[in-house]
Amino acid sequence: MDFICRVELEETSPPIWRDFRFRADMTFQQLNRIVQAVMGWENEHHYLFLVDGKMIELPRLGGQNNWNARKEKVSSHVKQEGDSFLYVYDFGDDWKHRITVRIIEESPQEPTYPVCLGGERSCPPENAGGVAGYDEKLAVLSDKTHPDYADIVRWMPKDFGAEAFDLDEVNELLAEEGRHFVPKREPAVPAADKPDKPAKLTKSQLNKHLKQLDAEQLRELVKRCFETSKEAERMLTLEVLGESAAQALLADHKKKIRQEFLPGRGQPKLRIAEAKKAIAEYEKLTGDAKGVTELMLIYVESAVEFAVMSGYDEYRLLSSLISVYGDIIGRMNEEETEDWLVEFEERVRKIAANAEEVGWDFSACIIDLYHQLDQ
Repeated sequence: MDFICRVELEETSPPIWRDFRFRADMTFQQLNRIVQAVMGWENEHHYLFLVDGKMIELPRLGGQNNWNARKEKVSSHVKQEGDSFLYVYDFGDDWKHRITVRIIEESPQEPTYPVCLGGERSCPPENAGGVAGYDEKLAVLSDKTHPDYADIVRWMPKDFGAEAFDLDEVNELLAEEGRHFVPKREPAVPAADKPDKPAKLTKSQLNKHLKQLDAEQLRELVKRCFETSKEAERMLTLEVLGESAAQALLADHKKKIRQEFLPGRGQPKLRIAEAKKAIAEYEKLTGDAKGVTELMLIYVESAVEFAVMSGYDEYRLLSSLISVYGDIIGRMNEEETEDWLVEFEERVRKIAANAEEVGWDFSACIIDLYHQLDQ
């Protein structure tokens, strides 16, 4: 079964909308990807679907026990033509999209990628301040004599056009991301092929086997685990080297991130992806949530310091900083991290204070996020 839907960004005038077709047995997480692609968002923020009073989203640490977007299929909650529901993206800017099922048809025999059928007007840039903030920016762009005209031109993505919409470009993107849009199905297993019992190693079986090994065999087993499993490698590294290894790794990753923006010599490389990769790598190796938050702070602090010193205000960097700063605030607001508030609050406040020197719009976003900090 295929749904042909219209998604419209609410409160926009003239309306920003897209018509698209997709298989109804996709999950809401897959539908999120489709909406992101057809609208032109960059998938930088949280989202939720509101369907008949049910909130469907990705599980969030400390969040409510809502319906899981990775598991819930659209067809389980949306049944007939004319049904409509809400898609909210970026809880800061609060972009509300109304999705309406216009036509329901039988799916073709061969699975097809989602396809965009039409649309009008460009998607607003990320972190534009919601509908009101976006309208204000468009008003400034229409008046070259406005005192903020140059700032807004620099802030806007290059070659941005509010009335632009490229259907072919959207469908090329959907085709490129096709692997994400395969409906989730349980593989059929013939009864004759089903094993009588699942092959699963129990702790008692493992203990029994280990007791039969001599010291040399145990050493070889541990070495093989270290070489073949990343999880075992992380566990053994921390087990053998302990806290000192974690601290050394944290210091090394702090240095990596800072050097992307404030190198001791030469020009900054400004490799945002490399800086973020260092954060993700540390989290993967240690699982140290506090250390990850500190690396995120280093990322934002260093980039803001660089932007203030150089006057650099490229959209991609500032958008990333707003997103990461918001994640920091979210982490600090979790109950189990209340002790971080004392340690990190001054640094978070200082970022908000320095943001004004980067640009008024960036500052407004950062200060708004800072005020969401539970104090």
